[in-house]
Amino acid sequence: MARINLLPWREALRKKKQNDFFVGIGGSAIFAIAVVLSYLYYLNGEIETQQNMRAKVEQKTKELRLVTKKIRDIKKKKTIIDDKMMAIQKLQNSRQVVVHFMDEVGKVIPDGVHLTEIKQGDAQVSVKGKTQSNARISELMRNIDNSDWLVAPEISVIEMGKKGASGKLSDFTLTLKQRKNETKEEDQ
Repeated sequence: MARINLLPWREALRKKKQNDFFVGIGGSAIFAIAVVLSYLYYLNGEIETQQNMRAKVEQKTKELRLVTKKIRDIKKKKTIIDDKMMAIQKLQNSRQVVVHFMDEVGKVIPDGVHLTEIKQGDAQVSVKGKTQSNARISELMRNIDNSDWLVAPEISVIEMGKKGASGKLSDFTLTLKQRKNETKEEDQ
């Protein structure tokens, strides 16, 4: 029988398989590196997209804050204007009240009573004056009770005064109220 040496062939096959293995490992490593780099590139792109979106959101937020501030300023100005308009409307509605009040005061003051001071709050009126007698004050209070514009007279102080040119004068302080609802009926 003939002897054939198969060792170089096996050695060549082993080297070929070893080279194929290293080529496969190298190819797999290159493929893995390519996949990792592609994934990193993709992630960097996503991060950049998110940062751009965040920057846009921050810009829009700043714009909205400015708009909100302007709206608040406009609301404040509107409130101030509304308050002024209400004050003007209130003055407009009450302009006839002063005329009626003074006319009515002139009608209810009897002879022998002299007013020295009139202070008016919202509906409360304080009247100070001098009188010749307490009967004149009583007459003044009855006249106020019968008045359409003046109500609820209350005497708070009567002081006996000094004798003047027309006799003894007493100081008095009287509080009363004026009706508000009469102005609406007058305007119609």
